[in-house]
Amino acid sequence: MFEEDKEFIYRFLAHTRKLQDNMIYFENRLDLYNFLGINNFVLVDRAMKHDLDKLESGLRDVYLKINEYHCSNKNNMSFEEVEDYIAQARDMHHSSQRHHFYCNDVRYNNIDICEMCCDIDAVFCLSRSSGEKNNKTYFVNYMLSHYPKLEPIKYICLKILDILEHKKDSIKNIKKANLIDNYINYVRNFQDNMLKLEINRNMLYFSIDKWEIIKTALNYNKNDFSNIEKIGDNYFEFNKSKIIDDSNINKCCLVCSCYSFYKDKYSDYIDIDEETKNIISILSL
Repeated sequence: MFEEDKEFIYRFLAHTRKLQDNMIYFENRLDLYNFLGINNFVLVDRAMKHDLDKLESGLRDVYLKINEYHCSNKNNMSFEEVEDYIAQARDMHHSSQRHHFYCNDVRYNNIDICEMCCDIDAVFCLSRSSGEKNNKTYFVNYMLSHYPKLEPIKYICLKILDILEHKKDSIKNIKKANLIDNYINYVRNFQDNMLKLEINRNMLYFSIDKWEIIKTALNYNKNDFSNIEKIGDNYFEFNKSKIIDDSNINKCCLVCSCYSFYKDKYSDYIDIDEETKNIISILSL
């Protein structure tokens, strides 16, 4: 994997995980923020699907170019060189995503508003390039001035952004919060292991297309949270139940799931053939 590809994935993960943390913060305090009127596990379920279209081939190529601009201290790209790609990103991504309702024709709800605000806060916290004091001034000075559709809901947006800035409210439902926290940790460990395979794909004994491993990893658990209470404590067994054939990509998923959940005891739960040994050797780097 080229360095620019890795930088794109690292930036993507940093952003989406910050957004997930923001949405989980609200998920764990829905009893306090009843003005949102959102059911249990809806926000965390939505968070795991955030921006996954950016990994699809056409849009991914556009964002790879935009990522080059963000890393322009290395390659000295000008804004003019990337302006057309940013326009393409808006057309391809913003027009189809519910959390970008302010620039498309989606009939939005409070889930979409919450995801948008969590997205704005994630962008602001990770870039700090806007020169704004906080996420609220960024929203007022940039978002409101560019997207008039936000004007009728500016007060609820500012309230959400203020909550995100301070994050001072405690959790009442500890059982639910622990359930989500444990599962998120397993998911992220699995994704990190799959990313290691993607980066070192040339070391695998079998052939697999570029981007397939990390794209599969980030999509693998995207629908789990609507049924999280039924999953139980065994992340490996739950992931194993999804595997329907012995394809190379499923081999990667099986080994990475087992390695994420059982660590050094993985050999008790999966067959250790040469390909498995190869994958484990990469994960152990």
